[in-house]
Amino acid sequence: MNLNIDEFGSYLRSLREKKGLTLSKIAQLSGVSHPYLSQIENGKVKGVPSPEILKKLAEPLGVSHAELMVEAGHFTFADYLAEEDEEGYDKELHDAYSRKLIDNDRRLMEREITKILIHREDLTYNGHALTSDDRRRILDMLAVLFPERNK
Repeated sequence: MNLNIDEFGSYLRSLREKKGLTLSKIAQLSGVSHPYLSQIENGKVKGVPSPEILKKLAEPLGVSHAELMVEAGHFTFADYLAEEDEEGYDKELHDAYSRKLIDNDRRLMEREITKILIHREDLTYNGHALTSDDRRRILDMLAVLFPERNK
């Protein structure tokens, strides 16, 4: 689930660019050095930044500390499950991880829709089983709706 340093650096760069900020400005706002920020964005550090660094970057980048913690991999699926059972768990962190899981599941489903429609025989629509012909018609309609995506 967590990103490698190159992916995380690209993620931070995209957040910074969305805010229209330079590395110098983020350094000034966060108190994290310009050279270190550049190294992170370019994947030149050994690992993702510490939770403390992420906390400093969160506000200037316009995201929650929890969101950065999840993206960096400091908060794992095991943590997510364990926190659900604890009283007073960090709801913000839990919600950030939930969004990440949902986004990943959605991307997986988008990639796999053709395989699902071809190979799964237990699919239903509004409580009605989809036959092989129904599933083929769905694929045909997707091809009509998205002609630019056909191979």
